[in-house]
Amino acid sequence: MRGAFLALASLYVIGVVLYVSRWPWVCALALSAGWAWLFVWSGARRMQILKLMLVAAALGTIGEWVCVRKFNLWQYHFPTFRDGLPVWIGLVWGYLYALFVLMAEPLEELWRKFGERLRTILSIVFGVLFFLFLREVFLRIHVGIACYYVLFLAVGLSIWRTPIDVMTLVVAGLGGTLGEYLAIQNGLWHYTQPAFPSTGMPVSLPLAWGLAAVYIRNASLRFWHSTLWLSVGVGMLLVVLKIK
Repeated sequence: MRGAFLALASLYVIGVVLYVSRWPWVCALALSAGWAWLFVWSGARRMQILKLMLVAAALGTIGEWVCVRKFNLWQYHFPTFRDGLPVWIGLVWGYLYALFVLMAEPLEELWRKFGERLRTILSIVFGVLFFLFLREVFLRIHVGIACYYVLFLAVGLSIWRTPIDVMTLVVAGLGGTLGEYLAIQNGLWHYTQPAFPSTGMPVSLPLAWGLAAVYIRNASLRFWHSTLWLSVGVGMLLVVLKIK
């Protein structure tokens, strides 16, 4: 039942973004309905999921504004506001990251069923692959963006402590990248300097999606710390604005 719901919820957000985002206010209404759907389905955890969605919406909107306005990394083809952002951007961040965390939890349960030796081997393999990917990212992106990533990575690693964080990073990294590929191919936005012109995508996408998911999940666990987390987000924004 849980798997069926997550699959249906994933198809819902994909359908809304791909086929309704050309009408921003309709898309926002549909995503708001998705928020309500997740909230009701979460049952006893609904307040935790709502907190996660709110933190994701706030920090995601800040990050989008920086990337679109400051660095001109990508451009939306159907913006609502003069700054180039659609009205539904915070809503889709909240929906997606709640979904990523919910999808990562069964994988954590599966991970715990592996033997200690197998977990150690898998951890080493993942660490090597992550290092090689990280090296590729920093070789290909602009130095200003690299500085931002260093700060973001430092904060992310400082709270990256449990298997659920690793599973969240993997699920969000893969799921977010796949979603972006579909959106780009359907003409919803484009990257201004893609590392892979044939797909229109930068190499840093999995890292960006994955680390953001780890960050947002941990920020929402203790909501009374949200002011601190949001302050960190604003501080990161101010640092980025000073990078030339």
